[in-house]
Amino acid sequence: MGMDNTYKILQRLVDFTVPKEHRRTVREWLIDDKDRKEKEEALYQIWSDTLSKQEISIEEPLKNTWEKIGKSERKFNRRLFIKRVLRYVAIILLPIISGVTVWKLSEKSYFVPEMIECYVPNGEQRTLTLPDGSLIHINAGSLLIYPSQFTASKRQVYLSGEANFFVESNPEKPFIVRTGELNVEALGTKFNIESYPGSGVITTTLEHGSVKIYKEEKPENAILMKPYEQVCFFVNENRFVTNLVESSDYSAWTKGELRFINKSLDVILFTLERKYDVRFLVDTKIKGSDLYTMKFKAHETIDDALYVLSEILGSITYHKEGQTVRINVKSKEVPR
Repeated sequence: MGMDNTYKILQRLVDFTVPKEHRRTVREWLIDDKDRKEKEEALYQIWSDTLSKQEISIEEPLKNTWEKIGKSERKFNRRLFIKRVLRYVAIILLPIISGVTVWKLSEKSYFVPEMIECYVPNGEQRTLTLPDGSLIHINAGSLLIYPSQFTASKRQVYLSGEANFFVESNPEKPFIVRTGELNVEALGTKFNIESYPGSGVITTTLEHGSVKIYKEEKPENAILMKPYEQVCFFVNENRFVTNLVESSDYSAWTKGELRFINKSLDVILFTLERKYDVRFLVDTKIKGSDLYTMKFKAHETIDDALYVLSEILGSITYHKEGQTVRINVKSKEVPR
């Protein structure tokens, strides 16, 4: 068919511009083994274009939205808003990518179980049990896609966002989480994955058991993780970094707690947005790259969190209007 035509068809599927009467035909074509490599390359290109060209592809369509926000808010940092939109772009792409993986039962027949999509909005968390008995905690602003039955030789699920996995052991059926460019494979273990689109980092933290991380096309280069290890994959730099951490800090959110250890202000605010379902408008004079360490208990409210932020940063003020929070640099008093 040709790469260009394949890309155009898949892009139309992503954009929801395929006529309704043709959607079934397109999806059947997508899961067919013919031209598989070509289709996967086109899907990967769509994914890459979304992430690498975020400021070009996102800002222009949002121009009218910014006009509506008003001039008074334009002095605030746009990074939070842009990255928030990116996660929903990825949510559109993930079900498409999940359709590429099929389970071959014979040379002439395929069986694709019903795919269940579990989306958790900001301000919420959800716990679910997969068909194999594995327990999954899904964090706010996340999407997990999984089959209604694990009928294949591998148990595969798809994640965009953050989830904590307690996997039932079954050596005959490896458990694989597909997220972004990576596969995270486990036999029986407990681990946390944070993979919010637009963040540029996929972080896997192992509590106990064993997992291996690899790119789909390079399983021979897998990284084998040990308990208390954390592997960060920096998407734009195409590199892995492994560190020893206190793994419980990275699963504390499953108990309603938040623990930030040397995290940037940007990351802290993104997390608070998801947990409390608020939107931050941050004065551009405030450095989002500065690192902080802070913890919040399960019972603490957004007002408690804002008070702690103001105490730690020292030089800011905040004003809360409904679900919007403005953070400004504290004005200096002029001596009389």
